[in-house]
Amino acid sequence: MMPDSGNRVQVAVAILQRPDGTVLWCQRPEGKPYAGYWEFPGGKLEAGETPWQGLVREIREELGIEAEEGGPWMIIDHDYPHAKVRLYLYRVWKFSGEPMSHEGQAFCWDALLPADRVRVNPILPATEPILPRLALPPFMVLSDIGEQGLRGFFRKLTAFSRQHGAFLLQFRDFELSAREQVRALEWLVGMQTECDMRLVIHAACDGLIDFVQGRGLSSLMGLHLPERLLTSDDERHDRTRWGFQTAAVHGADAIAQAFARGVDAAVLGTVFPTPSHPGKRDCLGWPGFRSLAQNSPVPVYAIGGQTPDQLLEARKMGAHGVAFLRGLETSAAQVTDGQA
Repeated sequence: MMPDSGNRVQVAVAILQRPDGTVLWCQRPEGKPYAGYWEFPGGKLEAGETPWQGLVREIREELGIEAEEGGPWMIIDHDYPHAKVRLYLYRVWKFSGEPMSHEGQAFCWDALLPADRVRVNPILPATEPILPRLALPPFMVLSDIGEQGLRGFFRKLTAFSRQHGAFLLQFRDFELSAREQVRALEWLVGMQTECDMRLVIHAACDGLIDFVQGRGLSSLMGLHLPERLLTSDDERHDRTRWGFQTAAVHGADAIAQAFARGVDAAVLGTVFPTPSHPGKRDCLGWPGFRSLAQNSPVPVYAIGGQTPDQLLEARKMGAHGVAFLRGLETSAAQVTDGQA
């Protein structure tokens, strides 16, 4: 999946995020390469350390913070003029203590995306490219308009948005006619003013892709590729035509293909049996999922028997978030019951 580490310096990186969405940034002090640049805290692994152990030690020594709970996010390689590094990125959502500058570095809590909110500048070259991926919503909802109808599905989406906030919506209603798909998409675009929703079009919806690109909308949306199209040379699937891109993967080889293609996130499964994937033999289970996710060079969403309530467990296993179809039913029912 990843190239052999060779002589790369092994580095653990902590993405400490508060409930308000801000993350902890540290500025590299004078005397170090890229002095003055901002990065996430962390440092080199010592002999015999796991990435998590090294992360805990580093942020304790540097900042006086105790990391208590987190999970692997992804692994990236980066070549600097002074060193080749392998970065083990972990999201840390439970920690104690207030940051203190033990090594003379400046620090601050700030947003993720430099385009509109981040005050820190400049950002370390290895860090800046991953920020849009890190800012992807934690939930991916799969559409089910053909089964539930437009109004019924949209009511559930609105209820879900009120309860859970931002999400991706993967449009995958293949059974609808091209005209019905366009009508549904127009409704969804209109809903974006009410919901914090980012649209992803499944590549199998050929007519819809032509419609979106014909109107110059693809740069505002995402494209989702099934595993069989990861090597597609169809110009409509070109990464540069879309705002972002996701892909379905089921193993290490497919993850490597997704990485080579430059996708922003992958949907990895199936974790547990579902009505559409009832066989247990093909399911990864959490152990199988974790072994793939913790070594992935792209963020992954867990799919297969997932619900919004399983987000924390999935993140402990290395997931960026969870993807689901029927999980929307449970979430919408909870909102309805709460309002009754």
